[in-house]
Amino acid sequence: PEHFVVAAATGDYSRYVDNHADEKLPRRIVSSLKQAYEHKQNLFQDDHYVLHFTDSRQTESLLYVGETWRLSDLDYRLVELFCTNVSIAFENLHLNQELMESQLEMVHLLAGAAETRSKETANHVRRVGLIAEQLARLSGMDEQQCTLIRFAAPLHDIGKIGIPDAVLNKPGPHTAEETTVMRTHAELGAQLLADSRRPVLRLAATIAREHHENWNGSGYPKGLAGQQISLAGRVTALADVFDALGSTRCYKQAWPAAEVREFITTQSGTKFDPELVDKLLHNWDLFDQIRRDYPD
Repeated sequence: PEHFVVAAATGDYSRYVDNHADEKLPRRIVSSLKQAYEHKQNLFQDDHYVLHFTDSRQTESLLYVGETWRLSDLDYRLVELFCTNVSIAFENLHLNQELMESQLEMVHLLAGAAETRSKETANHVRRVGLIAEQLARLSGMDEQQCTLIRFAAPLHDIGKIGIPDAVLNKPGPHTAEETTVMRTHAELGAQLLADSRRPVLRLAATIAREHHENWNGSGYPKGLAGQQISLAGRVTALADVFDALGSTRCYKQAWPAAEVREFITTQSGTKFDPELVDKLLHNWDLFDQIRRDYPD
């Protein structure tokens, strides 16, 4: 490569992190780095050594260890064993990353399929995920769970793929019978995802089932109330309505922001968790910016 970049360092070298090694480090160190890189093997000198690693993606890394004593034969074998273990660790990191990327790609494909059938935009589910994530964060949920919610919430309406088009995309009000059919999408979505062992999809199953539950117990499909509804379900419910009211649909025009705010305020403690409503209202600009960043 044209430059070696210092990715991590300790001691006196820590100030060089994110800098070009050939511009900051002594020439003898840079020379050793180049030799190890060019020969694709470990380099041992009297007072330092450089270890070379290559993973299955052909990503190459170098580890410089300075101010060392002359290594014995046992030391050499231990260092080689260390190199093998580091290579395995790199492979595991890449495999985990690929697995996560595959899960996320599947989530977006599934969510996109559901939204295409219901003639809603792909950005609606993206916005719901981002809004739900921010609400969860403001509620004190740890970062790992917030991230899971961001990727799971877009699947809240996945069950709509099982609803007949005539009901799903009807431009006018539903009859009582059609409403009953429409409401089955919550349980259907949960059933579609429930057998997965992946954390994102398991959380998505919970969200699919609970995002139409109401704080006062008047929702569906289970009639859960208050804290019986998971926080993931509660934040997604509020995020979905907040975004849907402000968006044009086949059956309605977008509501003005003032009317959206008024509706959500009146539904605090009835449809929505009142604490989440307070967080939404006090951070309105944050959530409104998400809508502007990802328009229909």
